[in-house]
Amino acid sequence: MKTKAEFLGRSGGFKLASTVVDTRFIKIRQVKLQEITSEEKIIGGSIWNLAGSGDFGNVDTYSNGVRVVTYKATKEERDSTITFELVCLIGNDMDTKVVEPFTKEDVLIKANSLKFSVRITGWPFKDTKNFLTYGIEVSHQDNTTQSDDITNTNATKPGLNLVQLPTGNIYLPKIAIINGEKKDINIKTTKIANSNVVYFSFPAGKTIVYDPDIILDVPSTEVEGESNTSTETKNMSTETKNVPIGTETQKTTTKTESGLNPGIISLIVILVIVVICCLPIFIFYLYKKYV
Repeated sequence: MKTKAEFLGRSGGFKLASTVVDTRFIKIRQVKLQEITSEEKIIGGSIWNLAGSGDFGNVDTYSNGVRVVTYKATKEERDSTITFELVCLIGNDMDTKVVEPFTKEDVLIKANSLKFSVRITGWPFKDTKNFLTYGIEVSHQDNTTQSDDITNTNATKPGLNLVQLPTGNIYLPKIAIINGEKKDINIKTTKIANSNVVYFSFPAGKTIVYDPDIILDVPSTEVEGESNTSTETKNMSTETKNVPIGTETQKTTTKTESGLNPGIISLIVILVIVVICCLPIFIFYLYKKYV
C-alpha cells in the first residue's frame, strides 16, 4: 500500500491520497475554534476561523524515515496570544516508532498513514468550566466520485472513536492532554451543507494537545504501468514538491527460467564448442601414436 500526502497552503487543509489508485483520497480541512458552555452554548466573540490564519512550512526529515510538516497560526485576543499548531507525521512503507513532537511519548506511525497532532495554547477562557471546540471538515473520494458521506460514525474501538469512510479510516482518541494531564473529551459529528464536520470538545486549559491518525485503504496490487515504490509528500503552499520516502534501490541478478545466470550458460556453450573443435585433432594424435 502506497500513499502520498499533500498540504494545501494557508487553508490548513491536507490530503492523504493513493499512488496506486490516483482517484482515491481522504481530505481534512481546518474549520474553527470556539468556546462553549457545558450546555453547548457558544460564547459570543470567541470564534476563530482557522482557514487562512497560518501556513505550512517545509516538509522535513523527522525520525526513522518519517517526515514532518507544521502549520502554525497565532491570534491576539483579550490580552492573550493564542497559538494553533498542527504537526503532520507522514509514515513511510513500514510501521515505525517515533517520539510524538508535542507529548514526547513514543507513538507508532502505521505504514503509509498520516498522524496529525494539534496543540492549542493561550486560549483566554471566560470560565474554567467551559470547553474549547476544534472542528475539522472531512471529505473523501473513491474512484471518480467525490463524496462527503461518512458511512459509520458510531463504530468504536477501545479508547477510540472510528470514523469509517469508503476510502479508509480516521482514528480519533477519546482523550486529550490538557495542561500535561490526560482528560476525556467529547467527539461529535454533524453534517453542514454537503460536508461532514467532526467537533472535539476539550476541557479548559492553557495547553491542549490532541493527536488522531488517518489510514487510507489502498489496494495492495499495482496498477499496470505504474511504479509502486514510495510514499510521497507534496507541499502546495509554495512550489509543488515531491519527496520520496522510504525508497531503496535493490540490485537484482537476472536469471533464466532454469534458474541459471546467462553468463554461466555462455561459458558452458564456449567450452562445448572448444571440445568439439579439438576432438578430431586429439583422435588423429592417438591414431598416429599407437597405430
